[in-house]
Amino acid sequence: MVLFGQVEAINFTWLFDGIFQMARYPVGIYPGWLRLVLTWVVPVGLMTTAPAQALAGDLAPATLLGSVALVAALLVAASLLFRTGLRRYASASS
Repeated sequence: MVLFGQVEAINFTWLFDGIFQMARYPVGIYPGWLRLVLTWVVPVGLMTTAPAQALAGDLAPATLLGSVALVAALLVAASLLFRTGLRRYASASS
């Protein structure tokens, strides 16, 4: 139900529940386009499959390097965003 531009939270709950339910299974069972989405766009596939593959010794070196590069890039981006926010911060109580 939509009231004055507001969306009910239950719709988002269903969406995220569906994504996390797909993460219960290895990404290898999904078609190629969905595998890419679950690994790189919404990284639940990476969070669930990569550690299991690493423990089993089946993790491809390209996946490991790509994951490390993605984590490093996101860390740098988050740090820059945080520092920019600190520089632009104006006290709420002043």
